[in-house]
Amino acid sequence: VQTPFLAAEEFLDNSLKLLEVLDVHKRVVTLTPHFKPDVLGYDVFPGTGKFAVRAIARSPLAIVEVEGAESPAEFRATKLLPEVQVVHVKVIAGSKASNTYTISVHNTPRNCTEACEPNGRGGGFPGFL
Repeated sequence: VQTPFLAAEEFLDNSLKLLEVLDVHKRVVTLTPHFKPDVLGYDVFPGTGKFAVRAIARSPLAIVEVEGAESPAEFRATKLLPEVQVVHVKVIAGSKASNTYTISVHNTPRNCTEACEPNGRGGGFPGFL
C-alpha cells in the first residue's frame, strides 16, 4: 500500500537515478563530477566519434528525454575540441515540473578506427583522419 505522501513525492520528482555516457563499445565513460541526482552539469570525454546517453528517472511517473528522444539515445560527434558538443537530458515529473541535466561532450580528433564507416573514412566528419 502506497501512502499519499509517497505518491505525491513521486508525482513531483523530476530527478534522475542514473545518468551514463557509453562509448562506441557500450562501455561506461566517466562523468565529471561523478553522477549525483542533484548535480545538473557534467563533462565527459568519450574518446570516439559515436556515443550514447542513457538516463533513468527516479520516479516511475517521470518522463526522460535525451535531446527530445527516448533514452538511451545515440549520437555522433558533431564538434571537436576546442569546441564542445552539448547534450541536454530533460526529466519531466508527473506534475510537469522539469529539470534539465547538461552533459558537455569533449570529442578529441582521432585517427579513423572503430568510429569510422566500413569504407575506412571518417564518415565525412573533418575531425577523423
